[in-house]
Amino acid sequence: MKILRIDSAAPVAATLIADSARRPDRRPFFLPEDGATERIALRTALRIDRLGKCISPQFASRYIGAATVVALPEGPAFTPYTDDALIQGRWVDLPAPGATLTVEGADPQEWLIDAAQAAQYVAELSRNATFKTGDIVILPDDIAVISPAPGLRVTAASGGDPQPILDFTIL
Repeated sequence: MKILRIDSAAPVAATLIADSARRPDRRPFFLPEDGATERIALRTALRIDRLGKCISPQFASRYIGAATVVALPEGPAFTPYTDDALIQGRWVDLPAPGATLTVEGADPQEWLIDAAQAAQYVAELSRNATFKTGDIVILPDDIAVISPAPGLRVTAASGGDPQPILDFTIL
């Protein structure tokens, strides 16, 4: 399994993130003592559900199986290889256009995934890498940015779904 974080949209530039960086939500996130956490960015992540290389943009949407929200802590203590530095939410079907994402303590944000743009990212990345089932692509735009503080609970939910997509406490 690969985790690719897209850093810039044009031209598409991505960073490979270590598998050990991924951790499920609903577990507390501990702020490191040796380095300040400047912010936590919430982004959309896509799960690839098919094997493919050099995917044509017109067929790339068929490779995207589900979406989730991930939390990416940023600061001097975090690199793409830091264990437990990518908090991953529950996988859901791609949100409908106009879906909102509510984050506790922040204004509701529109959770919009441009399907054509997401397919273009997948097609561009597939030129240099073979996608396998379970690979994760993190899109470049922040949905929301949180200033971390001990005791803060981060919950992200979409629409009328009773279960949150992402839910963790900062300790």
